[in-house]
Amino acid sequence: MKFCPKCGTLMKQEDKYFICPKCKHKEKKGGEKTVFTEKINKSSEITVLEHDYKLLPIDNEIVCPECNKSGAYFWSIQTRAGDEGETKFYKCINCGYTWRVYD
Repeated sequence: MKFCPKCGTLMKQEDKYFICPKCKHKEKKGGEKTVFTEKINKSSEITVLEHDYKLLPIDNEIVCPECNKSGAYFWSIQTRAGDEGETKFYKCINCGYTWRVYD
């Protein structure tokens, strides 16, 4: 796959040449290879959208991993592919710590 250096259009391969269908720029094929890479930064931080937590249901049986007390607000969001389970978020009613559980 090669892009035209003049207009950026994807060039077509014809015989021993790359030809741009838009501006008709022509280059001889070479033996070069191009490798595309993408760096993905994974973060363990949780981004929480602001909620009025007083409107959310409370699970009194869940224990906060931070303060070890019972009770947390909870909500679910689809954070992965549609055929995978949703992610359940908890916010401790005592210390405010937020964590997630994949179902």
